[in-house]
Amino acid sequence: MEFQGDMTPVLKCAARGYFISASGGVGEPFNVGFFALRPDKRLLRAAEIFGASVNFTVETGWGNCGFRPSGSKFVGAECGQGFFHTLFYKTCKPVKQALLEAGLRDVKGNPRLPLQSVMVDRCIWNYQNDGDCGNGLFSCNAIQVHHKPTSKPDNDRLCGKLKFHKGGWTGAKRDPFPAPPIPIQVKKGGTETCVATCVELGNNCICNQKMPPPHHIKNVTIKGHPIHCQETIRSPSKDVFAVSIIGKSKLQVKRVDAESCWCDNVVVECCVAS
Repeated sequence: MEFQGDMTPVLKCAARGYFISASGGVGEPFNVGFFALRPDKRLLRAAEIFGASVNFTVETGWGNCGFRPSGSKFVGAECGQGFFHTLFYKTCKPVKQALLEAGLRDVKGNPRLPLQSVMVDRCIWNYQNDGDCGNGLFSCNAIQVHHKPTSKPDNDRLCGKLKFHKGGWTGAKRDPFPAPPIPIQVKKGGTETCVATCVELGNNCICNQKMPPPHHIKNVTIKGHPIHCQETIRSPSKDVFAVSIIGKSKLQVKRVDAESCWCDNVVVECCVAS
């Protein structure tokens, strides 16, 4: 891992009670190469308790907690990547029990340690050699933490380590990292701030050509009022989708790499007002 920018924002955010991580370049929902959290002995104890009390299977994951949002076992699921993803992002019974025994939850399930697990953009904070950042429009200047490639990139779409940057860039010569957008607000007799939310759009596994088309479009009703959503997303199988807001509480997901159905669970990040 090479720091190509300022890590301070992530560390400050983690210090406020967030477990911060990023996905991986081959479809895995969690990549162990990058994460940040405020150390606490109770977290270590919870990991020990969880690891000692559950098994892993390729069908059901750690402690039968599954692999979602991945539809099946992903790279590293049986190792640290799957273990951490289950412990910090799942709410299944073995995880709840480990947190309780470690003193992180009371008997009613209320947290004794404020900790919220969130994801950040891997293209910025965990850049990897997957050619999947910005469809050729991504600027290498935006990278703050670079994972791979470690060798010289073999095409212009990939961003390398600092020593391979054209012109021999240094930290002082790079363009400044753009400021994060101001939280979106909507007026409803007052001011209401929308909240970044992972919205499950599900699958559209209707692949029988005898069924009436279209098979590549699905409309989904969600809880809350979406103000803004990712416009382009990918499934664990690398299918490409366009997402648009079509109503007060409705989204449309459209597969754009092929006019075909899909069987993976698709998740999009939106800013949602209640």
